[in-house]
Amino acid sequence: MKGETRTPEFLAMNPLHICPTLKINKDLSIWESNAILRYMGSSSKKAYPENIEQRAWVDTMLDYRQCNFYPKVSTVCYGFLGFRKPGSEEEVKKGKAALEAEIKQ
Repeated sequence: MKGETRTPEFLAMNPLHICPTLKINKDLSIWESNAILRYMGSSSKKAYPENIEQRAWVDTMLDYRQCNFYPKVSTVCYGFLGFRKPGSEEEVKKGKAALEAEIKQ
C-alpha cells in the first residue's frame, strides 16, 4: 500500500492506520486479524462453533497463530515481500529454522 492507510477516510475507520481493517457499518470498524476472524466466524456456526469447548480450541489456534507462528513467518517473509528491509542472511537462516521446527510440531 502506498499511503492509503493514512487518508482521512481510512483514519476515520482505523486511527492506527493498520491492515487488515473491516468496516462493518457506518459506526463500526474493527482491525486485528483475530478480531476480524472471530467476527466473521460468529456469523457461521460451522466456522465458529457455539459449543464452548470447540470454540476454545478455535480461539487457541487463532491466538497460537498470532503469537507463535506468525512472528516466525514475518521474520522470514516480510523482507522478501517488501514490507520491511530484508534481514541479514543469518536472521533469515534462524527464522527459517524456527519456522521449519514450528511446522514439524
